[in-house]
Amino acid sequence: MKEKQNFNLSLNIELAEKYKSNYNNWRKRNFDYKLGYFILFQSFKDKDILKDISGGALKLYLFLGTFINNNTGECWVTINRASEYFENDPRTISKWLKELESLNLISRIQFKPKEPAHTYFKPY
Repeated sequence: MKEKQNFNLSLNIELAEKYKSNYNNWRKRNFDYKLGYFILFQSFKDKDILKDISGGALKLYLFLGTFINNNTGECWVTINRASEYFENDPRTISKWLKELESLNLISRIQFKPKEPAHTYFKPY
């Protein structure tokens, strides 16, 4: 039999305030330390990108986003680095990159032969 959850309004209000404060402090601390961040706007959901993207490509998009230059939308993560992080074959990472390109979320440009491509995040 499922145990009935106690409802204690004052305790719930206290917990809610604690959660809000913890989140606010965490966010402020990250900004104060100038840690990198990655914004995911609501239109990611509203334009059905979230519904259409595969789990692997979404993980890669978030991973790349943690390395983004927030002023230019550029990052320089190699396929091998992503492959090592996700413990996947480089071909899998390439497949996810192609999916991100087909969803018009990124573009990749190689400036010199045998050098890593630059990844550019695109507005959605």
